[in-house]
Amino acid sequence: MTFATDFLLRAKEGVQNTAVALTESVSPDVRALLRSQLQQGIMLHQEITDLMIRKKWFHPYDLQKQYQLDQLSADDCSGMSGKMSPLESLAAGLKLHGGAMGGFVIASQAVRKGGIPIWSMPCTKR
Repeated sequence: MTFATDFLLRAKEGVQNTAVALTESVSPDVRALLRSQLQQGIMLHQEITDLMIRKKWFHPYDLQKQYQLDQLSADDCSGMSGKMSPLESLAAGLKLHGGAMGGFVIASQAVRKGGIPIWSMPCTKR
């Protein structure tokens, strides 16, 4: 699922970048090429979206289901599966040694998985 989400986000970025390039170009030939690439990018994005919906990896029309799926991803990312991520290991090490964690705390609060921000401290084993 994470791979598909990442692929979907990259396809979206490609569409956005191609659209920007299209607005910046002046050559009719370049504009025609970019227009074609833009259409292909939009179709690819749609194919990935359709696949993710079909596989129940993405719920754009049911926010409750999407929220539950995002929570599962967040739990997995933050180590609630019983394993510590590299960030959690580093945080635990810094806590044990009494090190300053100011920058680390800020960075760890922006940990992402599948494009979903996780705005909490990394979880430790419970």
